[in-house]
Amino acid sequence: MADVADGGGMISPVCMVCEQELTESGGILLGPPEADGRVQKTHLCAAHAPTAADLVQFAAFTAARHTLTAARARASNSPDPAARTAQSRAWVDYRGALSALGAR
Repeated sequence: MADVADGGGMISPVCMVCEQELTESGGILLGPPEADGRVQKTHLCAAHAPTAADLVQFAAFTAARHTLTAARARASNSPDPAARTAQSRAWVDYRGALSALGAR
């Protein structure tokens, strides 16, 4: 494929993992929107595209991270022992989700 910079008029996306030019579609990761509304788009080749199981693990990790953040905020503002217990449970869940994410 010719690159736009070469004047060929076609875009040559490159996999962000292996840095090889894509010959077939694999996946596209979209980042969070910037303040001006732009979104960063990253390409992945078929060999590096996430599977459904990867996405489920990442969703579990993200949920655990948000739960931990909320539990830490509650525990820091409360003398209630239940808040500290909830924070401890959230840490355990977070570490488990992080471990599962790293094991894939």
